[in-house]
Amino acid sequence: MRLMKGTGGSLRTAEQAWFSLQSWVVRLLVPLTVLAFVIVGLWVLAIGSTWSFGVRALTASVIVDVPESTEVRWDLSGAVLCVRTPIEADAALEPITDTAERAALCGSRRQLAYRVATTSELTGVVGSEPAAADQDLGYTTANFAVLDQRRLVIALTPKNPSGIAMRVDDIDRTIGLIKQPIMIVFDLDGVRRDRLFPYLGALRIGDDVSPNARALLESGEIQIYRSAGDTVGGRALVASVELMLGDTIRLDAETQKGEPRFPRGFIRVGPARGGERLLMDLIGYGIAEQIKVDRYGEAGFSMKPSRWARLTNSDPFVLVTLIMVGLLSLLASLAGSRSLIMAHSSPSVADDGAP
Repeated sequence: MRLMKGTGGSLRTAEQAWFSLQSWVVRLLVPLTVLAFVIVGLWVLAIGSTWSFGVRALTASVIVDVPESTEVRWDLSGAVLCVRTPIEADAALEPITDTAERAALCGSRRQLAYRVATTSELTGVVGSEPAAADQDLGYTTANFAVLDQRRLVIALTPKNPSGIAMRVDDIDRTIGLIKQPIMIVFDLDGVRRDRLFPYLGALRIGDDVSPNARALLESGEIQIYRSAGDTVGGRALVASVELMLGDTIRLDAETQKGEPRFPRGFIRVGPARGGERLLMDLIGYGIAEQIKVDRYGEAGFSMKPSRWARLTNSDPFVLVTLIMVGLLSLLASLAGSRSLIMAHSSPSVADDGAP
């Protein structure tokens, strides 16, 4: 009997020692985990982070800075090309000789105008000039504007005055290089199909509010996403903001690993239907730390996720949080188990001392 009692006492002592060791280890890890929790949280808030965004806007004005060596292609069928000096091209471009018609289409009698047939398969290639290795990245500014409810005008201006504003291609050959500012005019009156203009480059959407402004942003929405492997589309919405009439948006390139990452998307424009205003429908995607929105009557704001959203969407912070919660739960379980063992062993100790 004494042997059994001695063995039982030894087992209880071993169990208590084992639980004491576990409790000591967990109690040591908990403050370290809390410290890591604080450090990681401050680190996530301090560093800059990029987010995926999506923009949709109805607007009458868009400016795209198309970088060199990107080759964005647009359909030119039915367009009129307005330039200052003659274009060296073949019969695919028909000169408009009537002065009044040139003035109506191009806004000036001094402009030269060339018509592209509606059945033509000509494409305009913007950003075709190779980038120079020893110079800053150049670009061509493409200014989209809807005028008088029936015309879409795209004004192309190369950053380099002697650079290529646009290359004109046929199906299998190049028919002309336009090394001067050019205005592309599409008459959408009576046209029954939409036109699509893919783009890649820094964006400015909407015109500033002023007494003479005619090309404002009408409406839209900005959405910010994070990568999420547990969703159907592989991303989850973090934040969104609705755009108001007269807002202007700036989307610049984001540098990653020394390379610029430009926003990309497309612009759709079509004929007015049912008395509705003729507007451009813009879709854009990219990455950015923040998106600048200028709002009339206010100082404007930069859209970016809140501090809480940045923390809860940070994988390192979420991982440390889960570890800390797990350790705290383990510590609570060990404390409960120790209490049960002590409560179970107390009567036995009392019995051992009985006569």
